[in-house]
Amino acid sequence: MLVAELFFGRTIGAGAHPSQVTAADWNRFSADTLARSFPDGFTVRDATGAWRDPASGHMITEATKDVLAAMPDRPAEFARVELARVRQAIAVYRRRFRQQSVGVLLNRACGGF
Repeated sequence: MLVAELFFGRTIGAGAHPSQVTAADWNRFSADTLARSFPDGFTVRDATGAWRDPASGHMITEATKDVLAAMPDRPAEFARVELARVRQAIAVYRRRFRQQSVGVLLNRACGGF
C-alpha cells in the first residue's frame, strides 16, 4: 500500500492575534477536499505539532490535524495519480488557510482492507 500521513497545522497568521482553523472550516475542507483526494477513506487524529520558525528560530507548537490515508500500491503511472491527489489536498489547504507548509510523509507498507 502507499501510505500518506499529512500534518495540517491549525494556526492562521502570526503575531499577537493569530486565529484558528475552526471545526466548521476543517469539516468543510475534509468533506470537499480530503474526501475527493482519498476516496477510499482516511483517518483524522487531533494532535499537537511543533516546528521551528525559520524567521525567528523559535519552536512553535500548534493544534494539528494528522491525516492518515492508505491507498493501493499500483503501478507507477497510477501511483503518480495518487501522489497528485496528496499534492492537491496540500495546495488547497495552504491556499485556503494561508499556511506556509503542510507536513507530509509518504511510505510503502504492507496492508489491506
